[in-house]
Amino acid sequence: MLNILPSRKKFVEHANEGKICPVYAELPFIPPCRIYETVETPYSILLESIKGPEKIARYSFIGAEPFMVFKVKNGSVEISYKNRKIISRHSPLKKLKDLMSNYRMNAQKDLPPFTGGAAGIISYDFIHYFENLPRSAVDDLDIPDAHFMLLDAVIAVDHKLMKTFLISCPGAGEIITGVEASIKNWGIYYDQACDKIKKLHKKITPDTSAAANPAAQSRKPIEIHHEMGKKHYMDMVKRAKEYIRAGDIFQANLSQRVSADIGDITAWKIYKVLSGINPSPFAGYLNMGDYYIAGSSPERLVRVIGNSVETRPIAGTRPRGTNEEGDRRMRADLLLNEKERAEHLMLIDLERDRKSTRLNSSHTDISR
Repeated sequence: MLNILPSRKKFVEHANEGKICPVYAELPFIPPCRIYETVETPYSILLESIKGPEKIARYSFIGAEPFMVFKVKNGSVEISYKNRKIISRHSPLKKLKDLMSNYRMNAQKDLPPFTGGAAGIISYDFIHYFENLPRSAVDDLDIPDAHFMLLDAVIAVDHKLMKTFLISCPGAGEIITGVEASIKNWGIYYDQACDKIKKLHKKITPDTSAAANPAAQSRKPIEIHHEMGKKHYMDMVKRAKEYIRAGDIFQANLSQRVSADIGDITAWKIYKVLSGINPSPFAGYLNMGDYYIAGSSPERLVRVIGNSVETRPIAGTRPRGTNEEGDRRMRADLLLNEKERAEHLMLIDLERDRKSTRLNSSHTDISR
């Protein structure tokens, strides 16, 4: 028997006092990858902590079937909600903040920190909504400038307590669009949330005792394509050094796109292989309808809790040694290497400049 908390009576009482809380059911641990495989839909997300200390790798989150999709491209905001599309030319960040300001769900101390809300991407090109910069890059991928799914149901895995939580936020769609709920409606929203939890439970419980490893397959080698040759890239490095010597810039991030035709290999298979060879606290797989994003990183860009902003950059890597002495040698090499030290100093400068920008910019509200 699935035990859903809080009770209907208690939820309605609290909701009518303005204390709207998620409802949830607690299950034993189920591997996040296995859960995602059973619930994946167009517009679904897996934010997975595979390996790392408890402080940064305690939880994994899975979400699917969002009640709203928020998409930004070339200054146009497209909101998909209940089979309708609303197009707006308002500031995309303000529009998203206005929506999320209505999302009133009280945090529950017994639940993981993310119980629903917006999850998605912000591209590098989103900088054009803050700064007046030239647009010289060719938009050949046609990825949205920002793309979020708004979730009213989340599956959260607590790796420390070895528990799985099925969480649903009653009336989230109505709340976020500003619809007022009566006493009668809160009961309806509660029942709908419970139905979602029961459906999720039915989906994820069969054969979820262990995560499956991707099957080994014999394939032809995949040809890797680089955007530019070595000479072209080295010429970029030389020009960047000249700009630095001239005082025009003090740092530059030079990169190029690497691509390959993967044939019938799915994005999900690529993610599972990637997370297997690079298990990290910040791994993620996003099915965004007509494109996919897969990643695995030990590095957190930014976390905001209340008035505290934390960044966790990492620079400089070496392979692990074969024993403790080997690890010590690699560590010493990192500390003494001129290039690695310069990169660490660059990151310190970058974070210092970000802090200065936050204190002096007219866009202070954005960084919060």
